[in-house]
Amino acid sequence: MLARVSDLTNYLYCPRLCYYRLRFNEDVVTEMHAARDIYISRRMNMDEGWAFEKFKSYFGDENEEIFNKSAEKFIYNPILDNLKAVEWELLLKSEKYRLKGSIDEVVRTESNSKIPLALSLSAPEKEIWFKDRIRLTAYCMLLESSEGYIYHCFDGELRKYQMGRKEKRDVLRLVERVLKIKNGFIPEKKYDKKCNSCFFKKRCLKEPSTFASKFFKKIR
Repeated sequence: MLARVSDLTNYLYCPRLCYYRLRFNEDVVTEMHAARDIYISRRMNMDEGWAFEKFKSYFGDENEEIFNKSAEKFIYNPILDNLKAVEWELLLKSEKYRLKGSIDEVVRTESNSKIPLALSLSAPEKEIWFKDRIRLTAYCMLLESSEGYIYHCFDGELRKYQMGRKEKRDVLRLVERVLKIKNGFIPEKKYDKKCNSCFFKKRCLKEPSTFASKFFKKIR
């Protein structure tokens, strides 16, 4: 049994959201899906029309507005041209870490090493969002690398990342929690403003709480 990298970030956002997406295999189309198709198309010297055809083949014509909003905000920084791309959406798995995931892009360094590049939307003032550090750490573990890049599609910001022991431990702890959910554990409900716009709100309100989940320590 393996946890997906996307499961880890879903858990960080809300353990219940992770539970529902694993249970019902449902996902919500977002601007990130569109930004990824636009980014990869640009890196492959294809135009936005090609990116839209890819997006539409996955998510249908009904989500064209989401694609258009993402395209309006997308910024391609020419500094990306200095990175030598090796592969896109590379699917890897590790029985050792009980983890699998699709790396947005793999690039080659001057020393001929392969490192992961992950995509995000807007950048923080400095450093990297915690959820993006988790994703990049997971990708580094899958690719057996110690560093990576994050590209913020709506800001045109490319930032370097160096994996640390703490982040690696955080990833392993998240893997434990996700696998426990896959084994049938129902996480405790969390109530905050994110609940109002959650796709699973009605279903979550009807789901029973579990006393055992209160003993799980939050990773932050």
